[in-house]
Amino acid sequence: MRRRSAGAGSGVRGSRFERWAQEYVFGAKRRITVQPENNTHLIRKDDDGLGLLKRRTSDNYVDEDGSLWDAKAYGVRSAIDQEQLRDYSLMERAGYVYDSDDNLVQVKSVNYLFIDRFAAEANAWQLRGMATPWYVDDDGNLHVLEE
Repeated sequence: MRRRSAGAGSGVRGSRFERWAQEYVFGAKRRITVQPENNTHLIRKDDDGLGLLKRRTSDNYVDEDGSLWDAKAYGVRSAIDQEQLRDYSLMERAGYVYDSDDNLVQVKSVNYLFIDRFAAEANAWQLRGMATPWYVDDDGNLHVLEE
């Protein structure tokens, strides 16, 4: 799983890495879907006066600590979706969201899990302090990227 296929597109690698992380890092698939119509408290919340504009679904969510996760199989030339990052940051600043089933869900941290240390180091700057970069080592262990 951790070996990239030659010629495989980033979408294919991303999907495989996401499934791998769900099984081996998180132990289960737990996503939250957040819709603007259920979260009026997220309207006009950032420095630009913007709020949650579209539905967002996390790659994983951990109930025990309120951490929201997005898994990235990125390389040097990849770009973090800044609108997604901004929306996740809004959720964390609010501290809670209502999921698509209208359940109250705590959001205490936003985390991006990269496929390896190299990808984390190459892309961490794009998180602009709004999320914590993590990576998986060659043995499958999870590490926070120290700055």
